[in-house]
Amino acid sequence: MKLLLRLLGWLLILLFGVELLWQLTSIGQHRYLQHRFPQLPWPALNANSLLLGMAARQQQFPALAAEAGIWQQQLDQLLLNVRGTDTAGVTVSEGEDVKGSDSIATAALNGHPGWDLCLLPHQRPKTEIPTQSVYRWVDEHGGVHFGDRQGVAGSQDLSDQYASQRKLLLDIEFVNSATDKALELQLEQQAELLYRIVTQLLPAELVVPLKLQIFVYPERKDFRQVAEGLGMAANVIGFYSPAENRMHLGVQQWPGATLALARHEMTHALLANLVGTTPVWFNEGLAEYMERLQFQMNSASVALEKPMVSHLIDMQQKSPELVTTTLMQPPQEFYANGIKSYPLSFALVYFLNRDSAGQLFVRELIADVAKAPCDPGNRQQALYHYSGGAEGLATDFRGWLLRRPSGSQRY
Repeated sequence: MKLLLRLLGWLLILLFGVELLWQLTSIGQHRYLQHRFPQLPWPALNANSLLLGMAARQQQFPALAAEAGIWQQQLDQLLLNVRGTDTAGVTVSEGEDVKGSDSIATAALNGHPGWDLCLLPHQRPKTEIPTQSVYRWVDEHGGVHFGDRQGVAGSQDLSDQYASQRKLLLDIEFVNSATDKALELQLEQQAELLYRIVTQLLPAELVVPLKLQIFVYPERKDFRQVAEGLGMAANVIGFYSPAENRMHLGVQQWPGATLALARHEMTHALLANLVGTTPVWFNEGLAEYMERLQFQMNSASVALEKPMVSHLIDMQQKSPELVTTTLMQPPQEFYANGIKSYPLSFALVYFLNRDSAGQLFVRELIADVAKAPCDPGNRQQALYHYSGGAEGLATDFRGWLLRRPSGSQRY
């Protein structure tokens, strides 16, 4: 009996610890867990209780799910009353997902900033990338050096070569804080690879030099003040505002989470500036793809993990028309599905990016979309660049997924 009580005590301590960890970590970290273990019944990423939320989502015990849902609603209401205006205007109904690390909570909350706008890339001012002097020289010991000034006689001037490679300029401002040089450097380095990967999927005529503006907020209160002023929900931690053509990023507890958030929003900014309005599945799928980049020294990769494949197969078995529906969905319906839409969109981009035929289809799709980016009919018609249109793409994707692919795409 004592052993049983002891085990029960340790179990309660473990559950309390898990719940406490959920409370102490950010929405971005919650979202990482959801990506890493998609087979689990995760609650909304801003849920006030992990355990109640998971119990309400599980399907094996309907009575338990119903009871947990009631307790969860009561807890949400209690905390809403306690917090007062801190959460005013943000309501998440039971069963509704919230995507925390993007500029979307759900369409029912406050929508995606700019998705009701017609984004035309030619409205953006032409960007001139400033030139930077780069010299290479070898010292008397055979050591190779690089610098922005001519070191010795006979130094090789590489300025033109490097200028031709640099196509993206970041204007980074740290709000009410000193510049974090390490974060600034990482943002600039990752942005270069991001630009290269994105533009490889675009028609050459759309690829032009760009300057992107990023406001970084080390203090959460500064970010919340700006986000609330733009009508963003309380759970949002970063977003791209097309009206301003500017990214707003809250610094996260883990540096990697901040960089992942930046890559996601930077992808939205690149597509808005280079193409304009794009199909929502592609826009969010590519942003998810970039968010998942894993960097190792001078290379990077994106993995397709087995748990996600199993999760997507399960989703398709429950809803056979899910892929076709996602390809044809307008933004408001896509976002109303919450986090459910994002893994599928990511997998569609991964599927198309795996070979030259898929990449060619994406370039043809985007070339057509760019001719009339604000015409929903044009975005759907452009899918016919794939043999069989949306249905053909969905069929091939399902067949590929059922073969349970694994591995990674490397850069």
